[in-house]
Amino acid sequence: MVVEGVTRDIVKEIVDVMTVVFNSQEPDFKEKIKSITGGVRKVYRFEVTDLGLVADVELTSEGGVVIHWDSLEEEPNLKISSEALVFDGVMTQRISPMKVMLKRKAKVKGSLKEVAKFRPVIPALSASYKKARVHVAEKHGLQEALKKMDEAKI
Repeated sequence: MVVEGVTRDIVKEIVDVMTVVFNSQEPDFKEKIKSITGGVRKVYRFEVTDLGLVADVELTSEGGVVIHWDSLEEEPNLKISSEALVFDGVMTQRISPMKVMLKRKAKVKGSLKEVAKFRPVIPALSASYKKARVHVAEKHGLQEALKKMDEAKI
């Protein structure tokens, strides 16, 4: 299900703003990412299938987040594919990543060990994503679209 007004460019802008918001926060947020990744650089590839959007999300060894809209040449630690509504539901924590996988609403390619390491990343980024989502919706007059996304059944 695609919500009217939620385009490829809008989702891309939300993710870009999320990155800025996250990276500008207090150092303890970066420490949380470092503790999740063990201080090792990780790359997760997200494919938003219904919008044809692909992003490599790099978690740096310093705990920062970098978005690459052109896929990196290296193989990511984990690949996750879903529709925009599912991606948004997971990032806002309206639905758990595990439930999404069990319902087969997302395809995940990578080891179970990487999946286990990835799961705590979502809550760490969720607050920044939610702020970015509201900011972009207000900027583009998409508050009604956000409301529909929040009410949609995943």
